[in-house]
Amino acid sequence: MKKLCLVLYVFGKKYQEFIPLFLLSVFKLYPDYGVRIYLDGELLPVIKENLEIMRDYDYKIIENYKMDDGLTKKAESFDQIQKCRRWYIYDDDFKNYEAIYIGDVDIFFCPEKTELFDVYRGKQIP
Repeated sequence: MKKLCLVLYVFGKKYQEFIPLFLLSVFKLYPDYGVRIYLDGELLPVIKENLEIMRDYDYKIIENYKMDDGLTKKAESFDQIQKCRRWYIYDDDFKNYEAIYIGDVDIFFCPEKTELFDVYRGKQIP
C-alpha cells in the first residue's frame, strides 16, 4: 500500500495549464505518491503532450468526470458549487493508499522539513 494520493478536481479549461507544473512539483519531492486528477471535460492536447515526460509516475487523469450527486440543474449552473464537487469524489483506487489529500491544481509543493504525509498524520516538524 502506498502512503498518499493527491486528488484534484479541475473545473474548466483555464486551470488545466497548471497540471504539468503541479505534477512536477509533487513528484520531485514525493516520487512514490500517487495523483488522481478529475476533469469536468477533456484534457487539452497541448497539456497531454506536455505530460509525456511524466509517464513513469503514478498519476491518472480522468476526463469527463461526472458524478450523480443529486444536484439540481440550477445548482449545477453555479461555478462555486461545481468546484466543491471534489469533496465528494470516490474512486476504488483510493483503497491502494493509506491517506487521500484533496488539493488545488494551482498549489505547488516546495521542499519541507517534514514530509507531507507525516504532517497530516500528526508527526511533529523537527
